[in-house]
Amino acid sequence: MSSALPLRKPEAQASALPCTGFALAGGGILHCFKSDRPMETRQPPLLDGSPARRWRLRNHLDVAARAAGQPCWVVLLETGEAATHLRLTARDKSVTDIASSEALPLAELGRHIPIAWLPLITRFLPAEQALADLLRGETPPRWHRLHDPEPDQPQDTVLPLTRLMTALRQLRPDVTARHPAASDFLAWCLLDGSRDYPALRGNPDWQGPALRRAVHAARPDLQAAFADPDGAAFGDWCRDHGADEVPALAAPAVRRAPIRLRKGGVTIVGHARGALGIGEDCRIAARAMQTAGVPVAVLDVPVPGDAADDSLRDLLSDAPPYAATLLCLTGFSSLELFAREGAALWEGRNVIGLWPWELPRWPDRFAAAFDLVGELWAASAFTADSYKDAPVPVRHLPPAVAVSLATLTRADFGLPERSFLFHAGFDGNSTMTRKNPLGAIAAFQMAFPRARRDVGLVVKAMNLPEDGALRGAIAGDPRIRLMDRRLPRAHTEALLACCDAHLSLHRAEGFGRIPAEALALGLPVIATGWSGTADYLTTETGFPVAYSLVPVPPGAYPFAEGQHWAEPDIGHAARLMRQVADDPHAARTVAARGQARIRRDYSPEAAGRRYRARLEELGWL
Repeated sequence: MSSALPLRKPEAQASALPCTGFALAGGGILHCFKSDRPMETRQPPLLDGSPARRWRLRNHLDVAARAAGQPCWVVLLETGEAATHLRLTARDKSVTDIASSEALPLAELGRHIPIAWLPLITRFLPAEQALADLLRGETPPRWHRLHDPEPDQPQDTVLPLTRLMTALRQLRPDVTARHPAASDFLAWCLLDGSRDYPALRGNPDWQGPALRRAVHAARPDLQAAFADPDGAAFGDWCRDHGADEVPALAAPAVRRAPIRLRKGGVTIVGHARGALGIGEDCRIAARAMQTAGVPVAVLDVPVPGDAADDSLRDLLSDAPPYAATLLCLTGFSSLELFAREGAALWEGRNVIGLWPWELPRWPDRFAAAFDLVGELWAASAFTADSYKDAPVPVRHLPPAVAVSLATLTRADFGLPERSFLFHAGFDGNSTMTRKNPLGAIAAFQMAFPRARRDVGLVVKAMNLPEDGALRGAIAGDPRIRLMDRRLPRAHTEALLACCDAHLSLHRAEGFGRIPAEALALGLPVIATGWSGTADYLTTETGFPVAYSLVPVPPGAYPFAEGQHWAEPDIGHAARLMRQVADDPHAARTVAARGQARIRRDYSPEAAGRRYRARLEELGWL
């Protein structure tokens, strides 16, 4: 409930029935009368009377917009004494009487609200853009649904578990392990979770007696001190001390969006300074937008301990000004961002998710993430298909790929000058099993007996696991160089450019940025012929590796139950590696076609044109 101003009980008015509450409805007034008899439609309207004018001027206003089903809304203000009737008085002096027990959708109520009343909503409630949209008969923002009860959860708790709470149960297995029962998890949300995730406090059900009963049930010490959760003593404690001890009892600590958001540009939200693949997604999207003449503001979502790239520092903003917003995050990170920051980045904004995903289907348990976006942009046809069950539009908009000219040589990296070098790169945080560097090592050693010394493999790793499996696989083979350290972006590109070919025996890729960058540099690319890389890597542009589809092993990838991925044919990969190394001229001819494809379809200019065209089509620029 929004409580920017203190509530006062309405003063007595010259009316046959005492008014006990009101709500602004686009400038019209819903008069709430306490009565034990049906209201007489002949009762004179109050909207244009002097008592009503004095009432509006002398009393602070507050509006509660509460969800009543989906996508129904009721706009109502209560003063502590429940009204039994609502009276809507229109400017034509017609009235509509509604029993307060009825959960009347705003869409139904809206047909009684003249459009001429709408300007008043701006005067009285300049920050309540979502409510103004509702009064215009528009569909409520999707993110409101995150506070709806989760339909697949047993609702036997004092307060229902919402879609947001259920998503947090999946994102926080540590908490779920400590609080496996629904009632225990609700207690955690009330007592601890709402401190770390302030968006929980925006739940419209977290107020009044129901909230007090839930807090009482979650704290045995309160049960011992206050026998009656509905008693005055416990109510006093909640009012005077509760907010200091129980975050759920505090007023919502959700930052609000700017009142007026500009059109004409895009806010990009992502790991702008992170030295990781999804951080590069954010940076290259900003570059593509700028290339197309779209103004950009960037909100950085920091990665703990990782702030290695400052290339977007001039675009960073603490208060992103544009209504059009592009989330360059995973769907999981977007949910957590909403939970931690609240609705500030969603209120009044048009939000697009540029979400990577590497498996054939987005996990059902995180369907709530779709409530955060009005549209999804997929980097590959594979990813677009993985979102085919999304309740929002999904667009395949290939991203930009850009690389810089190499400024370093093999000598700078301590690499042999005359060997034919294959490059394989991966981030251990993307899981070793999916990236499959062990497969690359096995293919290299199958392709080239150890007696052959004119070839080598450079394994560029980051966040290498401590199990030692990869180090054990290369032990005793001096042709394989492991570089397990974080490099600046320019050095990473230079290392790739210093090699003669790129090898990626991945089991699944949402897009495959490193293979695409290798093509952009003109390198022959050998990669598994499935998932995201299949968009740009064909027998015409590169060397796709045969594969078979197999179930994802338990624990091999997060939330992958019941899904499958590719198992690359190591023997086929070895044959392709020999082909590329033994006839480098022919391999470079193929690679040149791949480079032309990347320059034509994946340049910042090409991607920027696609982004701008879609934003203009949506009317968001």
